[in-house]
Order: sequence, then C-alpha cells, then structure tokens
Amino acid sequence: MSNYEYPRLRRQEIVQVLAQFEIASVAENDISNPKPKVVFDLYTRILHHLDFLLVEDNDQLEFDSLEHLDNPDLHVGSVRVIKLYNKIKEMLNALECPKKYTFNFADLLKPDPHRTEFFLGALLNFCLDRDARMNAIAPIVDEFNDLEQKILDIENTKIAELKLAIAECNEAREREMPFVQEVDAKVKELRQTIANLNNKQMSLRTTLKKLKEKTVEMDDKISGAEFRLVQNVQENGNLRSKIAQSPDKVQENLVAELREVINLVMLSEERNRWGWLYNGGGDFTVKSTYCSVAWQLLIDRILTRQNLLRRQIMLPDGDQFCVARGTTRKKLMKHGLTMIWTAVVWAIWKMRNSVIFDNGLAQIAKVVEEVKLWSWKWWLSRVKPSAFCLLYLWISEPLLCLDS
Repeated sequence: MSNYEYPRLRRQEIVQVLAQFEIASVAENDISNPKPKVVFDLYTRILHHLDFLLVEDNDQLEFDSLEHLDNPDLHVGSVRVIKLYNKIKEMLNALECPKKYTFNFADLLKPDPHRTEFFLGALLNFCLDRDARMNAIAPIVDEFNDLEQKILDIENTKIAELKLAIAECNEAREREMPFVQEVDAKVKELRQTIANLNNKQMSLRTTLKKLKEKTVEMDDKISGAEFRLVQNVQENGNLRSKIAQSPDKVQENLVAELREVINLVMLSEERNRWGWLYNGGGDFTVKSTYCSVAWQLLIDRILTRQNLLRRQIMLPDGDQFCVARGTTRKKLMKHGLTMIWTAVVWAIWKMRNSVIFDNGLAQIAKVVEEVKLWSWKWWLSRVKPSAFCLLYLWISEPLLCLDS
C-alpha cells in the first residue's frame, strides 16, 4: 500500500468483488446512480460479511435505544440508520480513510456516486486484503488444528493409561494391605521391645555407677585402714625405742648427737640470707618453682603419704603439710594431669614473653598445639618403651596413655 495514495476500486471491480464474496448482486448502474435503499443494504451486507455488525446485537441495540423514546414506532428506521452510520464511520477510521473523504449522513440519505464508489472500494479492498491474509495463514491454522487434535488424542491416551496404572496401583495396594498391617504390628512390637531394652540399659547403667561408687569408697576405706595400721606399727616402734634402759647412757647419746650437729654448722662473717636451691643463682623465680614441682612429680619424689611411708616416716592424721591420705603418683597423674597443666603454664609463659619482648601475637591455637606436643614429649621421656603412646592417641585419649 502506498503512503501517498489510498487504494481505490473501480465500479466494475466493486461489482465483481461483491459477487465474488457473495455479498450482493448489483449492477454498475446501482453504483453510478446510487439509491439510498441500495446503498444502505450494501453497507449493511459488507459489515455483516466483515463480522463488524451482528444481527442479534443490532436488534438488541435498537430495542434498548427505543426504550428512551416517547414514540418508538416512529424512530425504528432512524435508529437503525444512526447505528449503521456509527459502525461505518468506526470501520473507516480503523482503515485510516483520508480526512477529505469524511463519511457523513448524506452518504446514506443522499449518496454521491463518487463518494459512494470510494467508500465501497475502501471496505471491499479491506475484504480482499483480509481474504488474502486468511488464505496465507490457512495452512498454518490447519496444521495448528491438526496438532491440537493430536495433542488431545495423546492426552486422552495418556490419561487412560495413567488411570489404568492408578487402578492397578490401587489394586496392588489393597492386596498388600494385610502384609503392611502385619509389618506395622511387628514394627510396633519391636519399638516396644527397644523401649524396654533402653529402660533396662538405663537401670543397668545406674546400678553400675552405684557399684563403681561403692568400689571407690571401699578402696578409700582399705587405704585408710592400711595407713592406720602402718601408723600404729610405727608408733609402736617409736614408743619401744623411747624406752631407755639407762638414763645416763641416753644423756650421753644426746650430748654426742648435739656435738655432731654443732660441728656441722659453719660460721661466716657474711650476712645471713635465704637461698633458693632450685636456681643456680639462689634467686627465687616462679618458673623454677613449677618446674621443680612438676619434675618431682614425674620422677615420683613428691611428698605423698605413700612415699613417706615407704621411707618409714609416719605423720599424724591432722598433718596439714602432707598430701591427702592414700595419694600415689598414679592418682596424681590421673586426677591432676600435672604434666598437662605444667605444659599449659610453660606455653602461656613463653607466649607472654613473646608478646612482651618480641612484639608477638597471642595465638591461642598455637598455645594449645604446643601444650599437646610438649606434654606428649615429657610423658614419653618418663615411661618405659612398652608404654609407648602415639601423639594422636595422647591428644584424643590422654587418660588411656596415663593408665598404660
């Protein structure tokens, strides 16, 4: 379509197009000398052909419009003409008809041959264009309809197959329902059995815990009894040794012992002071203190009651400067984990010195790793080769290594 010329049809072409689409059968004279009735009928048929004017809507609209008039019988024809006029004008506006050919009532009441030929040509030209487009897409529409039908057939087939499968599943479910109920009953019984066994296990754990507590109490009582027995034997020996056969002989022995003690004293002109034996310079340091205690514990030289009894040194029960009754090196290693806290103190001490004097960073993870490594090395240096313990076992189960 040209941008500078609106498509126009000649009268002969208009007659042929009307006959081709079976809209109306007219002659060229009806267009060259148009009558209002013929023109009105042509416009109505063309709009009906384009599905732009429906008969049912036309009647209904006329009825609705006539309700507002006083004498509707006198206005039936005028209402129909007005509606047709509005539809034609709306259609021509949609077809972008040139403004110089504006459709008006005179084109219906007193049609002009040239204007009528122009307007009819515009509408019929649209009919030709629409028919050509519809014919062009007809194969696609037919193919789409075929595909839609195939989809419907496939869906119906699939639905039937799925319904059949669902029915089979339901039948199988009904057949297996007794077995399911039987399995559910067994599962309930097993769950009840598990609950009963769990209760028994809890009761057994409680009983075992009580027995362990009683065992510990019995061990403490036995240790106390052994300690009192040894203490009584020692006291008996001391009392027997104090029995003197001759007071003069006892006095001579005491004087001799006093002379020996006096001879051991070395007098010096230097000022007396206290000295710390565990440090070479004699000065007291915290580091030397915990290292001394830790190594005494590792070589089993700490002042426990058992070590004192082994050396036949008896102390009364109320002695405040001795470790608890019945304490052994093994118990100290188990309960105190002396090497571990010694390693902790040593690692913290080194980290502190690094932070203060070397501008280092306080890394807790590094301290933990050094504690694990040093405590393991110290332990290996003090045990027999048969009691060798790997590093990962020392980290995961230290008590197991201490008991070995």
